[in-house]
Amino acid sequence: MNPLSFSVVCVLIAAGCILIQLLELGEEIGWREYLLPKQVAVYGMRKGVLLNGFYWGIAHLPLIFLGFNYSLENIGAPWSNMLMMIIVCMTLFWYTQKILLSKKTIIS
Repeated sequence: MNPLSFSVVCVLIAAGCILIQLLELGEEIGWREYLLPKQVAVYGMRKGVLLNGFYWGIAHLPLIFLGFNYSLENIGAPWSNMLMMIIVCMTLFWYTQKILLSKKTIIS
């Protein structure tokens, strides 16, 4: 592959990554900055965070049903995979949001 072709391929890959990152940023802003404070205000911290994690898992179910993130060769797939995604999302959301809401930053 000549250097010009390689450069073009690298630029196209970078452009694709930027677009994906913008979509992910929108998801993070929607879940954590918009929906989470509203749910915490209505349901309290524990229920609000768990409910938000549950919704986060539900939002990813169509992709999990199609075989993303988990193999369709698993026992009970795709239903067991979808249940696992909800559990993982609720668990991850619980830990990250507990830190975020208590410390006001994930870094410190």
